[in-house]
Amino acid sequence: MTNDSQQFTIFDVPVYTSAVNHIFRACSLFLIVILSVSCGKKKAETGFYFWQSSPDMETGDYRILDSAGTRHIYQKMFEVHWNQALKEGVPADDVDYFYGGFQDTLSAKLATDKWNLIPVVFIHPDVFKYAQKGSADKLARRVLSRSLDHIRNRMLFNDYRELTAEDTAGAWYAKKKSQVKAKPVMSRINEIQIDCDWTESSKDQYFEFLKALKKAAGDIQVSVTLRLYPFRYPEKAGVPPADKAVLMCYNMGDLKEQSVTNSILDKDVLESYLKPAKEYPLQLDVALPAFNWAVKYRHGKFIGLIRSSAEISAVAGASKATDKSSQLRTVTADTVIGNYFYRYGDIVKIENPDAASLENAAGLIKQLLPGKISRVVFFDASSNHLNSYRNAIYKSVQKF
Repeated sequence: MTNDSQQFTIFDVPVYTSAVNHIFRACSLFLIVILSVSCGKKKAETGFYFWQSSPDMETGDYRILDSAGTRHIYQKMFEVHWNQALKEGVPADDVDYFYGGFQDTLSAKLATDKWNLIPVVFIHPDVFKYAQKGSADKLARRVLSRSLDHIRNRMLFNDYRELTAEDTAGAWYAKKKSQVKAKPVMSRINEIQIDCDWTESSKDQYFEFLKALKKAAGDIQVSVTLRLYPFRYPEKAGVPPADKAVLMCYNMGDLKEQSVTNSILDKDVLESYLKPAKEYPLQLDVALPAFNWAVKYRHGKFIGLIRSSAEISAVAGASKATDKSSQLRTVTADTVIGNYFYRYGDIVKIENPDAASLENAAGLIKQLLPGKISRVVFFDASSNHLNSYRNAIYKSVQKF
């Protein structure tokens, strides 16, 4: 022992300060190494798809989003459908996402840079199936300008409540329009996403549109949704000319088949598309399901989907289970629920990916997808779904 070592006792056991110092230094070094390794692993950021025309968010829902570390809001802006009379794709079904309390919260989150808004446009596959050559530029400019104008106008509407009696509507509008263009949130719109399921017959026109959109968008990135089939077989489906893609890891089964257990999420089906592991030419983020629905069958044939949680509950109450899991249910009497007529004997299959399935899918994706996943996005952020899948969302995020 060195001369500067001093002896004291702990529980009547002699201890020397020099030994304590050595142990303390060793533990400190070990802790620093552990923290350094942990800090070096950057977690994937979290996002949510907002697909409703009028979000039904409540105070508790925002706490769930914050607890999940939400950074990105993928907001559906509108859809584009094929118009046979005009022979072109036409925007339709605008979503009023600045609605009620959600309007105030979204505006505040965007203004403080806590949330990043990504406009999403759904384009029906028929648009590119029937589109004429040379029409890509026009549609690209229309989609881009309408998306950005939609955001500006809703922000302008939010400020409209500041209008005073001394202001004339015309003068106020002219003043505010220039102010909105300069708002920081507009400069932070750095990505636009296109949601379209292309086919072999529509691929060329769709890819031309994406090229035109990238050119028109300038510094704004263009991302696309990517289904499992084109991910697995890029040599057949082609690789979209975009900056990045979100791999949609849900809706992977044939919901029209009554025998399919769960068309939303099936680990075996997912694994068949991800194995063997292969690198995709685009940067990939992933999307996971945080929703349920019920599938309706009559005489063994698919007749529709039930998306409303209230309607699913009502149908469950008007039917009886035909299997141990209560997933398949038989309607017990003719009845009307949600403006739809159900007949005696109709089969309703409730598809509801459980927490374990979601966590397992997240772990499988992390294990088999090469490269870094920078974002994990959940579909979708309705109040019912957030509350039902809250714990599963938290645990799935940790996998990345």
